[in-house]
Amino acid sequence: MLKPEKVAKQLITDKKVAILIPSYGRYGELFQMLSQLQLSENMKVIVSANYPDDKLEHLTTTFSEIAIFIDEKRYGKNGNGCVNALNLGYFLAREMRFDYVLGIADDMIPEDSDWNHKLNQILNEYDIDLGIFSVDECHSGVFGWNFFGGYPCAHLFIAKIDILGDYCFNPSLFMYLADNEIGIRMVRKKANIYLLPIRILHHHKVDPTRIENSQYYQVDVNIFNAIYPDLRGMLDDVVLKGDYRTNGNFILDAGEVVTSEQFASRFISYDEMISCKNN
Repeated sequence: MLKPEKVAKQLITDKKVAILIPSYGRYGELFQMLSQLQLSENMKVIVSANYPDDKLEHLTTTFSEIAIFIDEKRYGKNGNGCVNALNLGYFLAREMRFDYVLGIADDMIPEDSDWNHKLNQILNEYDIDLGIFSVDECHSGVFGWNFFGGYPCAHLFIAKIDILGDYCFNPSLFMYLADNEIGIRMVRKKANIYLLPIRILHHHKVDPTRIENSQYYQVDVNIFNAIYPDLRGMLDDVVLKGDYRTNGNFILDAGEVVTSEQFASRFISYDEMISCKNN
C-alpha cells in the first residue's frame, strides 16, 4: 500500500505514456489483449493496425476510450514488418506530446493486473530514459533480461521520447534485430537504462508469419553488421541459429529494479539460466 504522500506525488508527477502496439494478422489476440489490459489515466494505447475495414471499425468502436487506431493500410507495410508499424505509432505519440512510449506486442500481457500502478511509481522514483521489462522470451518459465555482447535486448520496453529522437526502432531493419539495436543505441547515447521487474507474459505458439519472414533473418543480420561494424558477428548465431549461448548473458528477475551499474555483476550464463529453469 502506497503512503498518502506517495499517492499525492504520483498524481502530480505521472508522465504521459503511449503504449505502442503493431498488429497484423492477429485480430483475436489483439482484441483479447485490449480487453484485459489495465491502464492508468496517464496511459493511452496507439495501435498500428493492418486489418480489413470492418474489423478495424469494430476495434475502433469497442476500444474508443482507451486506444487510438492507425490504419496501417493507408501507409503501406513498406517491407519493414513491425518496425514500420511501431514507428507510425511513435510519430503520432511524439506529435501528441507524450513523454514516454511503451513497446509491446499484441500477444503479450503484463502478469500483474496492477502493473500500471507499479510502472507509474517506478517512473516517479527513477529518471528513466530506457526501461526494459522482465520477460520469459526464448526461455519460457524463467523471467529476466537478455544481454548479448554486454548490451541489453529491449524485447519489451518503455523509453523517453526525448532520448529516442527521430524514430523508435531503426527503420533500416526489418524486425528481428530492432530490439537489440535500441539497447545498443541507448547505451551509446549514455542513456539512463534500468531493468524493471514488471513481468510480461508471452503467449508462445507457432507463428506462421514468423516462419514466412525467416527469409529476412540474414537481411537483418547484414544490415545490423553494416550499422555496427565494430559488433560484426555478435548476433549472427543468435538470429540465424537460435544459439543464445553465443555472446549471451542473462540477468534473473529477483523482483527489484536493476541499474546499469549493476548489470555486469548480475550476469549469469545461459547454461546457468537453463539450470534455474530445470530446478
